[in-house]
Amino acid sequence: MDWAKSAPADWIQNSTTANDVRELTLFLKQQGTFLFPRLPNGLFSAAAGEGGDFELSGYHNVWVRDNIQIAWAHLAVLNDAAIPRACVQSLTAFFAKYRHRFTDVIDGNVDPSDPMQRPHIRFDGTHLTENTEKWAHAQNDALGYFLWLTGQLIIRSDLALDAVDWALLAQLVRFWQIIEVWQDEESGHWEEVRKVAASSIGCVVAGLSVLRELMQQTAVTEHL
Repeated sequence: MDWAKSAPADWIQNSTTANDVRELTLFLKQQGTFLFPRLPNGLFSAAAGEGGDFELSGYHNVWVRDNIQIAWAHLAVLNDAAIPRACVQSLTAFFAKYRHRFTDVIDGNVDPSDPMQRPHIRFDGTHLTENTEKWAHAQNDALGYFLWLTGQLIIRSDLALDAVDWALLAQLVRFWQIIEVWQDEESGHWEEVRKVAASSIGCVVAGLSVLRELMQQTAVTEHL
């Protein structure tokens, strides 16, 4: 089959063979389909591009959720721990830089119903800075993904215990407690109208489950 001239809908048929799949995979690799350009700090912009129009599109920014999903794919499919480790470390650096987004909610200094007062889940990944543009930052799923992948890397010994900001993780858990994440109305995966979303709660539970597993280890409790 001439993959370049065939419609993608026709690529996979009932008659498709293993050799066809290998040829298609090679074709897609040649097209750069599986390439994920990274910023120098290991984060992934929403899209690759440059210039004024691209900057105006906002797709030079990074989304926490998207970064975790891409980073996990590199680990799960390619068994490449360096990429997710760099990603998680840069996300940690960003959240630590704006730690007050957690502590201000915990201390009651801001109203968590205002999404701009919450930890930002979309930001300038190049400079690790927040954007002033109003955005639906109330997305517990993104924070849950972050905690989950951080925990997975630790369990796999791909992230050293000394490289983890344990205070930040504790503040994240406390933040969820304060906003009562189990009944918190937020924008979730699709950044839509705020509501209690099982899909977001599930991400939070996944992250907390990994953290609870880690806390059974003496080496981890010594850092808490």
